[in-house]
Amino acid sequence: MPANDLSSRVSELNATAVDLDGLLKVLGDNLYSSPSVAIRELIQNAHDGCIRRQIEDSAEFEPEVRLICNPNAQTLAFEDNGSGLTRKEIRDFLATIGTGYTSKLRDCKANEEAIGYFGLGFLSAYVIAETVELTTTSYQSPDETWRFSSSGGRRFTLEQTTAHPVGTRVLLRLKAKHSAFASPIAVSELVAKHCALLPIPILLNGIDQPINDVTLPWNLAADTPTIRKNKVSQDFAETFDNVFSPLCSWDLQSENPDLQGVLWIQDGRSYASADLRSVSIFVRNMLITETCRELLPSWAGFMGCVINTRGLTPTASREDVQRDAAFDTLRESVHSSVLNGLREMPRTQSENWRRVLRRHNEALRGAAIADPQLFELLKTDLQIPTSLGDLTLDRILELSDGKLLIRSDESNTHEAMLFKARGVPVILGYRYATLSFCQAYAEQLGLQVIELGSMAANATLFPKSDLDEAGRCRLAEYLLGPEERLVVSKFEPSNIPFLFVTDEEARLKRKIDADNADERIGAAALSLARLHLKDVEAEKIRDLVVNLNSPFIRQLACADQLNTRRKQAVRAMRAYLLTLSVDVTEDGVDLSAELSNFFDSLTLIFEDN
Repeated sequence: MPANDLSSRVSELNATAVDLDGLLKVLGDNLYSSPSVAIRELIQNAHDGCIRRQIEDSAEFEPEVRLICNPNAQTLAFEDNGSGLTRKEIRDFLATIGTGYTSKLRDCKANEEAIGYFGLGFLSAYVIAETVELTTTSYQSPDETWRFSSSGGRRFTLEQTTAHPVGTRVLLRLKAKHSAFASPIAVSELVAKHCALLPIPILLNGIDQPINDVTLPWNLAADTPTIRKNKVSQDFAETFDNVFSPLCSWDLQSENPDLQGVLWIQDGRSYASADLRSVSIFVRNMLITETCRELLPSWAGFMGCVINTRGLTPTASREDVQRDAAFDTLRESVHSSVLNGLREMPRTQSENWRRVLRRHNEALRGAAIADPQLFELLKTDLQIPTSLGDLTLDRILELSDGKLLIRSDESNTHEAMLFKARGVPVILGYRYATLSFCQAYAEQLGLQVIELGSMAANATLFPKSDLDEAGRCRLAEYLLGPEERLVVSKFEPSNIPFLFVTDEEARLKRKIDADNADERIGAAALSLARLHLKDVEAEKIRDLVVNLNSPFIRQLACADQLNTRRKQAVRAMRAYLLTLSVDVTEDGVDLSAELSNFFDSLTLIFEDN
């Protein structure tokens, strides 16, 4: 046959070979991130056996799962009175990786109560056990009891044994490093959380009180008193929040009967963008994950939720859920319920609402910027940090004649003194999310925002007034320093004679032009800054704004000569107001020298007396 003649070549169909030992090692050692998953998986199998018997067996029985911990023997046993397995079912399902009866039960019987998905759960037993022994009697053949035994899962023995009641018993002889699972306390803690929603009672070491005896908030009768509902809801939430107790809670609102849940706000003060979201997702009543924070809005770092649903698909290890269309739909539903709960709280839980605002005011301010719906809900309730304390925006506008005065840095400037004297609040815009929140509010309502420190703001606050040249020269002679411009204005209160107002652009240009600017600022940023500031004069770094409403300034503008005592008084006043009006760390002010001027002048004034 010619080498290039492909028409007569024969193709072969081959089966893929499987290295069973290697596959079992990968699945058993690496499928699960935590050995504690084995407890959950084996309880799930017991639960599903009970559900199967309820569906298929006409005989009456009370389903239950029993756990037996024996620390001395280092064993842990799981017993149920469910359907049990026939010999064929042991081979078809228990001893065949990747197949299980539960999925067939769900497909054939249209039943959504069973939990299992992938037929892999039994593998988890080999993660924590040296040997696994299963004794089972099927309801289909109650006179036959079978014992399955395996070490590591690669090989197993199967034999008929002494009669056993209908159901299944799984005995784990634990590995030494996992002997803690023989402790009743350790097992009880795991079961109390992972299996809290299972409707079938789980009993431990013969105690008749079920470990999972939890009142589910969504199962309460419609006519349950509100106080009782709130108590049940918060007790339930407290079981799952690992950081804080819940401050208040509410039910997940959904028209989907296969979706239930509780949301809560944590009773712990939160700051800035701290993310302490607590999320527990149950699928068909079994806890799957506690790490799925993105189910709550990204801004809700002070919230928690427990969700129980049939609509999500677990990953193969059942330690997380798949991020698919169903997950996106659930996330939207949770987001809507968060907003609806917050919206209703002022009406239904007014005292809790006030506590929420006190605890989480700062975090909510940032959250409101991220979510327009939340902004609408909170814009008039949240408090804003100001120079007069925390105030609502409505109160700020009331005190400031409809303007929002905002300071964007923490420097000790003229605004602090001027507006405090007026009783007008200055918004501390450098605090978390404050500036953006106020700007959004102002834009929505068409309000005026004045960012203090800019030359435009200074021109608005200190409009120029006329003064004859002789008066300007006198004021400059008595008050003006070498790096200052004289600005004549009128402003209130009149008992403030003058202020020093820093020219922020000039100050910035001085920094940019400093010899070591190249070491402190990146080349690209430095070039842009220099281009922006090329027309700015940096010879004068601040304005000396004199107030013609002040009797003192009017007298000073008319005074041809000052005696020594008055010169000292002016010198002391200038030194005092300079240290109050500017940031001495930024504006080239020698604080020590100015304080010396102040106290030396006072000393001379007293000596003159």
